[in-house]
Amino acid sequence: MVHAKLPTDENLIRRGCTLVSRCDHSGVVSETTNHLLFSCPFAAEIWCWLENILKCNMDTSSPLSLLMVAKRTSSTQLTDIFLAVVLETEVGIVP
Repeated sequence: MVHAKLPTDENLIRRGCTLVSRCDHSGVVSETTNHLLFSCPFAAEIWCWLENILKCNMDTSSPLSLLMVAKRTSSTQLTDIFLAVVLETEVGIVP
């Protein structure tokens, strides 16, 4: 298992890097994993694109709602992607 693997500003600062945290896509002051995957407008566009490709409705407002989407899908690969996003966001662990 890997702990806090995404190189978000939040994780880089935790590892001792000195930098000013700001999302490159939206200009939000703090680039956290939760922002990067759920609340960033750029992420919303990516989720919307994925909805169109998969022809399904996804509630991506929170890790829990994404977990419910993973439960409904028949694709094991898609389920793995959703679970990785939820695990990274909630506990900082990706299998």
